[in-house]
Amino acid sequence: MVCRKCGKTFSDNLIICPHCGTENHRKTKRTISKPKVEVKKVKEVKDDDWEEEQPKKKPKKAKKFSAIKLSLIILIVFVALLVAIFCISKYAKDKQENASSANVEKLEKYYQNEDYEAMGEYLESLDYDVAYAKYNVVDGLYGRKTWQISSLKKDFDVMSKEDTLYTISPDLISFDIKVCFETLAEIEKLKEAGYQYGEEAACEAFKEEYHKALKKYLLLSDEEIDAAVATALSSESSSENDYLSYAEAAVTRLSEKYIKSEPETQAEQN
Repeated sequence: MVCRKCGKTFSDNLIICPHCGTENHRKTKRTISKPKVEVKKVKEVKDDDWEEEQPKKKPKKAKKFSAIKLSLIILIVFVALLVAIFCISKYAKDKQENASSANVEKLEKYYQNEDYEAMGEYLESLDYDVAYAKYNVVDGLYGRKTWQISSLKKDFDVMSKEDTLYTISPDLISFDIKVCFETLAEIEKLKEAGYQYGEEAACEAFKEEYHKALKKYLLLSDEEIDAAVATALSSESSSENDYLSYAEAAVTRLSEKYIKSEPETQAEQN
């Protein structure tokens, strides 16, 4: 290196001229310019590091955490809802069972007192429940028995109060006989099933009432009644013709007992 001022030569590595003290402008320039390059490199490194870190995108972790948290909340709400539904259902079931028990107790009281009319009225005020099966069966039989025996009595009143010779057609009573025997057949089926609802007392009482009414109003014997019931049991759907012979027998006996013949009427008039 040649000094600008004194013109003497010295090493390039020296910052100043050892002869005159003048600064080595090349060395100074290099020394000053180097930090600029280093600073630039540092900045580039920092930029590179930032670019490398940028793809990591930490916010994604936050989103993932939020999704898990939301799923847990939904699961907790769902489980709580199931528990609430179970508790409400159990409460409603217990309440219904308690109400059913109270209703059964009241219905049984009517049944034991043979107050089937009141029992039927109370049943009408209740919703259907399998616990009321016994009382529904008895109520149905009681209603039919009441209507059918009443019809037999009306038939009897018509035929027994005739004052003159009157030809009574068996068709007048064939339908009433048919429905009576079909109901008796139904009672027999309940008996064969073992009276599974505990309706034996009422059924046996209704059966006895039917027998009394058929013997009193139609003059049929126990043997004829049993044979007619057997006919009803052997056929799923019977017709009035199946019981026409019993109707004819009843009309004949009623005519002989209550209808006066024409000669007898004339004799009485004379």
